[in-house]
Amino acid sequence: MNSELVCVYFLPSRTAHAPVQSYTLQYPAPGHPALARRALELLRAKGIPCAADDKRGYDHGTFVPLMLSYPDADIPVVQMSVIRSLDPK
Repeated sequence: MNSELVCVYFLPSRTAHAPVQSYTLQYPAPGHPALARRALELLRAKGIPCAADDKRGYDHGTFVPLMLSYPDADIPVVQMSVIRSLDPK
């Protein structure tokens, strides 16, 4: 589990309506590998299929609200996607 991740942007192309500043936002909050491992253990113990991806950075749906709530990025973050079959669109 990675404790330092980059941000991932799922915004329209730069020629669309998103301002270029949207692609430069950074949120260097630390991850929490031990908590992420524990979450996986608990899910597996209940028979819920799950997997970790320590290469994926924070999604903008995670880091934008956190930027507003914790602008100093001084809290550990564990990002989870709980329904694999949902279409991200």
